[in-house]
Amino acid sequence: MAENSAQPIVRPNIIKQMKERQEVGPTDIHRMSVVDPLTLLMVEPRGRVRSRQGVVPDATVFQRYEYKYAIAPELVEPICSFIRPYCEMDRFAAREEENFYTVTSLYLDTDGYRTYWDKRRGSPIRFKLRVRTYAEYGDGPVKFEIKRSFNQVSRKTRVNVPRETWPDLLTGPVNGSVAELSKPERAALDDFIRVTRTFGARPKMLVRYQRQAFTSRIDRYVRITFDRRLVYLPTSNYDLTGGASNWHSIDDPATLGEPGSRVLLELKFMSGAPIWLFDLVRTFRLVRRGFSKYCSAVSRTMDAEQTGKELSLAMPLMGIRRRNG
Repeated sequence: MAENSAQPIVRPNIIKQMKERQEVGPTDIHRMSVVDPLTLLMVEPRGRVRSRQGVVPDATVFQRYEYKYAIAPELVEPICSFIRPYCEMDRFAAREEENFYTVTSLYLDTDGYRTYWDKRRGSPIRFKLRVRTYAEYGDGPVKFEIKRSFNQVSRKTRVNVPRETWPDLLTGPVNGSVAELSKPERAALDDFIRVTRTFGARPKMLVRYQRQAFTSRIDRYVRITFDRRLVYLPTSNYDLTGGASNWHSIDDPATLGEPGSRVLLELKFMSGAPIWLFDLVRTFRLVRRGFSKYCSAVSRTMDAEQTGKELSLAMPLMGIRRRNG
């Protein structure tokens, strides 16, 4: 099944699906005496591939810490100036006119939104499934990614897949289009498909934003990213385009709880943070916060559905008739 940009967007009713699966409310993780065995199976991939430093050479699997900060847009340039002696701009950002490239992620989840609720309830062991591309209209290279979290440490498994046929890998048998994958890449692909099919995960949300990225030139691994113009679109389609309309913002004051629009700054490193990162946080008085693009999008969609339901119930009381057609 190839991508079809003309395919109509089907928006799932999130609240209805959660009620049907009896997963409406979050569960206090501190009351759980037993960790779900299925979760343990899913977060621990089979056949780990490690180098001497614990990282696969082709970056199919790697783990890191990720610290997030919501900053005012006017802080982007001063922070870029501060990190310039230590970092260089990502090559993909450097070739763009404004030094920001587009990231589009299609998140997969269960019908009961298990990965959403795992994040909301603060589960120490959780994961996310996403199909990602780096292009304005979903026409760039495509990656399958699993992002696993273990007590604030993130472990990402990813693999490049054919852009024309990636939906077929999730909806049918794995075909010969992946025959050229290396052994670590094939292990990453099998891991993604295994988790997706075990949980019955399907497309739930498209998230798109613009990113400017930097990597350290003096440290083993430090990556700094600025994400702006974050938007989302509920969907149930195996499609990365989403159309040109009906996208909704998630970097607005209401979502972030900030006085104005914000840029999401992320500091990413593998082990101990270098001294200059501490200096960066102190200099700009950055306050760390949690923020999940996917979970924020789902929460906003749930709020909109609830508001629409309440309005629908109130209309007859106000003497307003609903139009048909």
